Amino acid sequence: MELRQLRYFLAIVDAQGLSRAAKQLHVAQSALSRQVADLEAELGVPLLVRSRTGVAVTEAGKVLYEYGQGIAKLVGDARTAVHFAAGSVAGSVVLALPQSVAAMLALPLMRAAASRHPDIVLHVNEELTGNMTDQMLSGRVDMAIFTPTMPAQDIVFTPLVEEPFVLIHSAQDAQAPPPGGVTVEQAVSRPLVLPSQHHGHCTRWIVDAA
Repeated sequence: MELRQLRYFLAIVDAQGLSRAAKQLHVAQSALSRQVADLEAELGVPLLVRSRTGVAVTEAGKVLYEYGQGIAKLVGDARTAVHFAAGSVAGSVVLALPQSVAAMLALPLMRAAASRHPDIVLHVNEELTGNMTDQMLSGRVDMAIFTPTMPAQDIVFTPLVEEPFVLIHSAQDAQAPPPGGVTVEQAVSRPLVLPSQHHGHCTRWIVDAA
């Protein structure tokens, strides 16, 4: 078993599909599929069930994923420790960003990191907000920029910016609330267009908790 194969497998499970994982890793989808097939052949068990809608993880795949997360974390920690022992600031950092934030910040952050810390490789992963806490707790991600939906033990949150929470409605809406502010209770009493629960979006969490 090669570390590259394990890393590819973890990425596919995290991305819930081959095509998205291939984009995140900057690897051809065919090469990604071949590496996982080789890993399955070596282990003698199927790890993923492929379909038109994506991939599902088998029971054997779930076991490998659990161990693989720990292995990936240990490898990353070992590399960082070696560089620190040599007196240099170097290594690999994985940053998770929501898709909407990545479109604005990914490139500037990577340029700034390359300029200020040329020996550090910054990997930017686009993730669903609902996955980020688990990604950090498992060690697959070193840090993330997102709006937390609920407190999480063992994760330190540092506020970066505050955004207004607004209700958008038609100017012709006869039942629109008066100008000057609206409470969450008033907002949720109306039919709303919201992200699905699967995405773990902060807006959905706030509305569901109200």
